[in-house]
Amino acid sequence: MAVTIMLEEEPYRLITDGDEHYAVIEARDGRVYSLHSHDRQEAPDTAEGMTAVVGNGWCKPGRAMECYHYMIRHEARYSELIW
Repeated sequence: MAVTIMLEEEPYRLITDGDEHYAVIEARDGRVYSLHSHDRQEAPDTAEGMTAVVGNGWCKPGRAMECYHYMIRHEARYSELIW
C-alpha cells in the first residue's frame, strides 16, 4: 500500500493511503507509533511501518484532520512526558 504524508508537524503526521483513508501517527527517531488505540503499535519509519501501525485505524479526512490539529495544539506536552 502506498502511503503519503499529507501534513507533518513533529512529531505528528497526517497520512493517507490515497483511497480516502487517513490517519494520524507519531514519528520519532526512525520509528512510527499509532495513536488510535491504548495498545500503541511501533514500527520502522517506512511506508510499510506507517501502514502497520495504523492497522484498521484509518478514518475519513475530516476526522483525521481534527485529530491532527488537536495533537499538534494540545498534545506536545504528552509527547514530552513520555519521551
